[in-house]
Amino acid sequence: MIFQSRLHALPSRILLGMDKPSEDIHWYSPGQSSLIPRRWRDDNRATFLYPKEDMTLYKYSKHSERTWKPQLQWVNTDPPTHADLYWKQRSIDWKEIEKPMIELAFDKPEAIPIFLKDLVIRGHRDALSSKWLEKAIHWVHEARYWRTIGVYYPFYHDQCLRIHVWRYGVLPNKSDVVRKGPLIGAPLFSLPMIDAIYDLEKAHRREEIGLAPNYKWENWSPVGFNDGRPNDWLPRLPSMKWEPDPDGVVLNYEELDFLTEAPQNVENPLAIHEEMKKRYHKFIYTEKHYFDACFTSCVSPGCLHPNDFKRYFPDIEMPYENLRDMAYLVAYYENKLGGGIENIDLPSFRQKLPELRKENDPKVEAVRLFYNCSSDIQWIRQYIEEKTGLVDFMNTTDKEITTIVEIILGEMRRIIDTYPWGAELAKCVTLSQYRAVVGDIPFHVAMQLQDASLNRRREEWNARFSGEGKDEQQLDFVLQKMSQRSNASAETNIYGTEFDREKEPVGRDTQRRVMYSDVQKEGKRKSWKRKSDKGFEIDSSLVLGTLF
Repeated sequence: MIFQSRLHALPSRILLGMDKPSEDIHWYSPGQSSLIPRRWRDDNRATFLYPKEDMTLYKYSKHSERTWKPQLQWVNTDPPTHADLYWKQRSIDWKEIEKPMIELAFDKPEAIPIFLKDLVIRGHRDALSSKWLEKAIHWVHEARYWRTIGVYYPFYHDQCLRIHVWRYGVLPNKSDVVRKGPLIGAPLFSLPMIDAIYDLEKAHRREEIGLAPNYKWENWSPVGFNDGRPNDWLPRLPSMKWEPDPDGVVLNYEELDFLTEAPQNVENPLAIHEEMKKRYHKFIYTEKHYFDACFTSCVSPGCLHPNDFKRYFPDIEMPYENLRDMAYLVAYYENKLGGGIENIDLPSFRQKLPELRKENDPKVEAVRLFYNCSSDIQWIRQYIEEKTGLVDFMNTTDKEITTIVEIILGEMRRIIDTYPWGAELAKCVTLSQYRAVVGDIPFHVAMQLQDASLNRRREEWNARFSGEGKDEQQLDFVLQKMSQRSNASAETNIYGTEFDREKEPVGRDTQRRVMYSDVQKEGKRKSWKRKSDKGFEIDSSLVLGTLF
């Protein structure tokens, strides 16, 4: 019996008509390959099993496993699990997609596009779809609120969010406290959450009386406070709870009871969170119009101009002011006329350029968006810096980063829903797939802009360390980075207090704590009497006298 795949060619004698195909050829599709024994599959030269499946045969072999032909488990990813029932599929989607997405939205929201692209590679072909992008936008928006009110981890357990943990409530028909069943009523706020809400309420009350809010966490960024103040830890120690206010505004913790000790609301348990979002909206979220058109616009604060490249080509006069037009010029003549300077006709190209840009600019920006947000989190951060004009992503406030990530995910959803090629572009993994979806010219332009942007970033980085005038900037940069380091000592005991014998006061040598270096020196002095097969040996230095 012959098993033949439609993906591979038939024998040449059958193709030439010399033989008729046998009736015992069983056709199968790639999805049915598990029905075929391993040794009968196509493109499998090795008919034996992988050695690890039965190590008894190869336990004493001198050959490494690298000498064997790699089988399909190195190449093929596991197919996504699909359930026949709706509620089973919902459970699988929650465990494999939505729960990790919520954790990422809370910890590093800019990595969500990479996570969705990885799901596409693993086999979830609809992971970068409008449905999941809409969920991602929702959870990024919610996670910003959780961070602001002091939530440490988004989940209480696998199926319950932290903000959905309620205090034990009293049912309407019962007078005693209910300890079992669904916990309805007011949310349960921890001590860090109460301290975070205290900061929000104090900023809100300062604003109500006409003062500057002075919200402490306004300048919180991925590296801490970006204005240089020392980090704050929640919950605060009792000695740090009452910081002096420069304007004498006093707020007691008992005044937060209307939020933290709110009465039960059986009809809408999330009403207290909705009220807090409305009350502190200015401190939690920022307006989207600051960055709304950054990622679709061709002219951005980080766009490239010929001035960036004049030092490389001092004798060549650039034909256009915008590098994007030059990229269109090169791409058009390379793809249409096969390249060559003698084929370039600038007057005729100037007439075609507006139509070319109108047709291909959305594709160029879409390719750059999906390409930069697909593999490396550092690429996403650099792309955000280029498009928004931010100086340093890691020193950008968390409030702005949340808004930017929401806009990026919204742009991806808009491209998928608006353009007929959007859904296929979201599934692209290799450069050849990008090229096949959008066409040669927009792909060529996007890659040229990508390379030029990377080249300019390299040159800017190299220019920081060249020349005598950069010495002071280098020193400032190094001092700034050193000031952000923690001065934790290597010699720290279990109580967390640093200890060094050189810093101890005079006369305390009898009370000196044992240090690890002393033990090492004593062991080396005694040459570490080691156990051996001879039996037990007594260290002569421990013997005070004769034993017998």
